[in-house]
Amino acid sequence: MKILSIDSSTKAASVAVIDGNKISAEYFLNTGFTHSETLMPMIESALKHSASKLSELDLIAVTVGPGSFTGVRIGVASAKGLSFTSNIPVVGVSALEALAYNLKGMQGEFIVSAVIDARCSQVYNALFKFTADSIERITGDRVIKISDLETELVNYNLPIYLVGDGTSPCLKEADFSKTLSVPFSLSEIKASSAGFAAIDIYNKKGASDSASIQPIYLQLPQATRELKKKSENKV
Repeated sequence: MKILSIDSSTKAASVAVIDGNKISAEYFLNTGFTHSETLMPMIESALKHSASKLSELDLIAVTVGPGSFTGVRIGVASAKGLSFTSNIPVVGVSALEALAYNLKGMQGEFIVSAVIDARCSQVYNALFKFTADSIERITGDRVIKISDLETELVNYNLPIYLVGDGTSPCLKEADFSKTLSVPFSLSEIKASSAGFAAIDIYNKKGASDSASIQPIYLQLPQATRELKKKSENKV
């Protein structure tokens, strides 16, 4: 199975072409340029340098959030456009699940707490249990206060890894001293990880048509929340 995988759910953007169990090409940019500037050129380069044609793809994977509202929209729109024009099935992948898949292949049993900074002392979060031969979701994707996540993680007696750009605010605002941090190279969402997650989703549930793939935001944009708060304070 040949897959084009796309992620633009955070400040960084990543594109990968996966052929079976091999990553044929992967591009990652965290330069500050907007995803609208970088994503399509990255897709074109990944296909070109993996000697792949759009018509040869069996599947398109895309992270659907949570994360940056603008980034998620751009990634989903790009995947849907490619899927629709070339009639390629698509799989939406949680950005948090893609983060967790960065640790696939590690030995032993452990918990992964995927965290993306949601600001205001909150993170987007999901918990996963890893064993020798499986990855099991413990929670759904959610927005959670950092202090509440700290309290929740105390209940687990397995090693716990914090993964994602929410790690830094977690460590600054609460006591996560019993958790483990991953190397910097595993702290960002990788399109290849999203692609391998998509393979597992596809094998269990199949793919979707492009129209059914929608962004997952979990909460209103920060600007909208602030405007709403100001309006409420005036009442």
